[in-house]
Amino acid sequence: MITWYSWRDIVYNREQVEWIWENYALISSGKWPPECRESGYIGNPSSRSVSTEGNFVKPAIVAAEISMRCERCWPDCDLVEDKYLLGLTERQIATKRHLTEEEVARRINKVLWYSASGRNQRKETYAEWKKNVHGNRKYASSGSKTP
Repeated sequence: MITWYSWRDIVYNREQVEWIWENYALISSGKWPPECRESGYIGNPSSRSVSTEGNFVKPAIVAAEISMRCERCWPDCDLVEDKYLLGLTERQIATKRHLTEEEVARRINKVLWYSASGRNQRKETYAEWKKNVHGNRKYASSGSKTP
């Protein structure tokens, strides 16, 4: 099943944060990823609506928010950018950064979880958050699965 979110659906949970990063190049350019479904419909919708803002505004807001959340995770945010913006594999990042693949996966996963946590993000720094969740398998393992 292909996952797609409308900008209206975005609540910055773990899966959505990763999806935004996977589509960051398009979103940050002011475009929303198209929904991948076959409808058989060709052409423009018959009813038009008037918008008071440009169609690039919502994607720009989402891109800015996810970028700001990632920047709070310095220096680990660089690993996320290497993976999602540069398209490097975890093995390539590990080689580039002189880390193990497991360490790269763990640190990327922590950035994604912190970005999705929403838990006192303005009050709790990434370093404080890592201390509070240290040893919690949910945040330490790779992937979006919870324990």
